[in-house]
Amino acid sequence: MRAFSGEDMEEFKVKQLKSLVNIDLTHLVKESKNEGFRFLERLVNDYKNGTNNFNKPGESLYGLFNKKGVLIAIGGLNIDPFSNDEKVGRLRRFYVSKDYRRNGLGRLLLTQIINDAKHFFKVLVLHTDTEQGDIFYTSFGFLKANIYPNSTHYLSLSSMRKVNKLTPFEAAHQFINEHFPNCQGALLAGSVVRGEATETSDLDIVIFDNNLNSSYRESLIAYGWAIEVFVHNLTTYKEFFEMDYERARPSMPRMVSEGIVLKDVGIIDSIKKEAMDILNQGPEEWSVETINTKRYFITDALDDFIGCSIRAEEIFIANTLADLLSEFILRTNRQWIGASKWVIRSLKSYDEEFANHFVEAFDIFYKTGNKNQVIQLVYSVLQPFGGQLFDGFSLGKS
Repeated sequence: MRAFSGEDMEEFKVKQLKSLVNIDLTHLVKESKNEGFRFLERLVNDYKNGTNNFNKPGESLYGLFNKKGVLIAIGGLNIDPFSNDEKVGRLRRFYVSKDYRRNGLGRLLLTQIINDAKHFFKVLVLHTDTEQGDIFYTSFGFLKANIYPNSTHYLSLSSMRKVNKLTPFEAAHQFINEHFPNCQGALLAGSVVRGEATETSDLDIVIFDNNLNSSYRESLIAYGWAIEVFVHNLTTYKEFFEMDYERARPSMPRMVSEGIVLKDVGIIDSIKKEAMDILNQGPEEWSVETINTKRYFITDALDDFIGCSIRAEEIFIANTLADLLSEFILRTNRQWIGASKWVIRSLKSYDEEFANHFVEAFDIFYKTGNKNQVIQLVYSVLQPFGGQLFDGFSLGKS
């Protein structure tokens, strides 16, 4: 399903439902049941028998209608029945018809619910057991945690009011509307899209604007968020794709491939395909010469590590060894590498069991000073390639 433009979005209206008596939910109930969800059926039954009419202070039921007046999405806001605090609200019975998903309409409905919830509640909680739901809600700033009863996610509304913090999707849309109104495409990427957002997460926004002569990166604070914006025209992004491929760290292709479309005049699909082709291809295979060079530097670092008895030096040698070793195991297996947190993410993507063993070996050293597991780990990684390399190695000799 394509992403709707601002003009398209005007065809859809969010309305507060004062009553369900004259609202036809039959098609949504049937569709949701076919997908294995029965909560809309419960919504109708609870409303009919008076169990939940969404009529307490702060409670509301919302519907999203297309231009023909057909209900295509629904969501409710209750005082959380599982908490002893009336300032905790719960998102209930949120459902978007499958023909209208992944185009911003669910976000349109949730944005309205969150904005209204701010006036009555300090926290908004919800429960979801699907990966898609987790990604969707965390992209709005919900944090995944079991802090509140029968909840998987929560959003602090009081902190949003305090700093005037918009949801990630709202903030990203407002940013491009104010700063890049004439761009050809824009994506929201990063941790909020992957469902990994934390209290300190920022927004990664990729802009494609063919009116610019060169690319640039900029950091700023706006709408209650730290924002990292990556700006390209329709040529410069290709240069970054190529550079990322050559260094085997696909930062730009990864952002583009995972990004949620904020704006598109018909260019995003082809750029996303380019990004996915690069990611699926994997990095260039190392030559035997490169492997031997890397073996030598790992051997040299390992010898320093084994022979060192000064704790401060050991720590920094271990850091170097970890970097060299993680790069070696990934590149010799045609896997992408990373920096900082992406090192362990890349290792887990390749082999989670090995990644856990890797972390355990270095963790034991850092905690206790015992080097044995790190040493054995290095031996096991180098062994398939001939083991350690020192005697007879040369670099640059003609």
